[in-house]
Amino acid sequence: MVLWTLYGWIADECGRSTVKNSLAVLVRVMEQAEDELDDPRTLALPNWPALTVLATALVARSHGNFAEWGEVAIFMACTAARIGEASGVRVKDIDPVNWIWTVRRQTTPSPGGLADKGTKGKAARRVPLIEEVRPLIAQRLLTAGPNPDARLFTGPRGGRITTAVLRDATHWDAVVSSLSHEKLRRHSLRHTGLTWMADAGMPLHVLRLIAGHGSLLTTQRYLHPDLQAIVAAGRSLSAHLVLWPERFTGSRRPARHFAAWSESSEYARYEDDPPPCDAPRRTPPTRQTLPARALAGAAGPSDPLAATLRAL
Repeated sequence: MVLWTLYGWIADECGRSTVKNSLAVLVRVMEQAEDELDDPRTLALPNWPALTVLATALVARSHGNFAEWGEVAIFMACTAARIGEASGVRVKDIDPVNWIWTVRRQTTPSPGGLADKGTKGKAARRVPLIEEVRPLIAQRLLTAGPNPDARLFTGPRGGRITTAVLRDATHWDAVVSSLSHEKLRRHSLRHTGLTWMADAGMPLHVLRLIAGHGSLLTTQRYLHPDLQAIVAAGRSLSAHLVLWPERFTGSRRPARHFAAWSESSEYARYEDDPPPCDAPRRTPPTRQTLPARALAGAAGPSDPLAATLRAL
């Protein structure tokens, strides 16, 4: 989109300063959008009642009270789907037995109009269909009929749905403003779904697979601040354990060597009663000597095994 606009400016022989100033404004807008996405939780709806109220209001403001606009909104929020993915879902993508949606495509604008292409991550992913959305999907499957390539969601005239179509057909901006959700956009429904899944305690690696994120850091932004603090505490502990042997040996020894030393009773006494600074440093016994010394100390003086161990 940006490249096409830039090519258009060049074709129209716009001046260099005009192009430069226009791009500067675009960069600032994109920076603002990136700042907002540092905390995508702020763009999510708070709860299920808020979603159902939004869906009802969208239907009420649409021409002919077209119910499918509200169904699309609920579906996107419950599956954390992009609107292009919701538009691209077909009957064959839904598993009504296990209630799994396999996301294989998305509908996006192209030079020749709307076109279906692969997902943003270039790979299919599976998304659970929760109980709250199953009756809606079951009804859509019945309406679509037996054709496996039939679209699950279409517009009033059978056309494909886009973010612009949904916005204009439902008077989106006016509806969200009346509900005090001024910052809510169509893509915010995806943020809503991911935020709810994170708050429900879904494991982070599973949430990443459902979202289709390439980086775990992107998924982590949906964690509740309390959960983020726990994750950060875990990282701190890992860093502490990596550096732990250095505190005692003065060098970064492999962890397996340090584990062997830590099992020694002599090492424990060494830590409880360290030698003076000018005393020669004692080397803790190795793992191999520990069983022999322990057995020799525990056995009696006439025990032949003890004599053998002392000879060793």
